[in-house]
Amino acid sequence: MFQLYTMRRGGLFYATGLCQLCTSVAVFTGALIYAIHAEEILAKHPFGYCFALAWVAFPLALVSGIIYIHLRKWE
Repeated sequence: MFQLYTMRRGGLFYATGLCQLCTSVAVFTGALIYAIHAEEILAKHPFGYCFALAWVAFPLALVSGIIYIHLRKWE
């Protein structure tokens, strides 16, 4: 709430876009590490729906972050 009232107009778009881009990188890194160690992990646990959800969430967060930053330039 503090950012909503203290940042100049449109600044929140940049902050939100950067947070979503960082989220995208974190999700991608986690899913990639999980996939690289698949042999070790699959011996104990099969891939579940969370793995597929991570690969869906990665491009969605990436595109959303890019759109937030891009739309700010149009104002």
